[in-house]
Amino acid sequence: MSKRKFLFIIPTAAVLIISLVLSLTAGTKGEKDITNGVESACSKRGSIYGTVVYFQSCYMSYLQSVQIELKGNKTGVKKKVNTDRSGTFAFDDLKEDKYKLTASKKGFKNAKATVQLKDGRARFTEIEIESSGKSKKNK
Repeated sequence: MSKRKFLFIIPTAAVLIISLVLSLTAGTKGEKDITNGVESACSKRGSIYGTVVYFQSCYMSYLQSVQIELKGNKTGVKKKVNTDRSGTFAFDDLKEDKYKLTASKKGFKNAKATVQLKDGRARFTEIEIESSGKSKKNK
């Protein structure tokens, strides 16, 4: 019986050693190819997204149809979007830069925000907008 146990242990040990060697060598040759594939798949462009909020008395609401204008400091990029029903906006495909955002809507004061964006990153910003205080009077 001792011969049978010995014969079983040798092939099992050999398989374990071969598996270990193959796993160690696979990481050294294929590592650069995997890293390059991941880097090329990742975008070098970034995005800025956020919400526009309005505080009145005791509550806060998200404003729709607010125009958000984006201007890049170094890139000179200019884009405009309007917020959706939930007060959200997004700018995609942006290069690394410092961006100025201006929110404007009739009946409200313009609000500004500045966002520093790095390559391949996404940044969230919340812009608080205030009422202009001008009320319409019906005559």
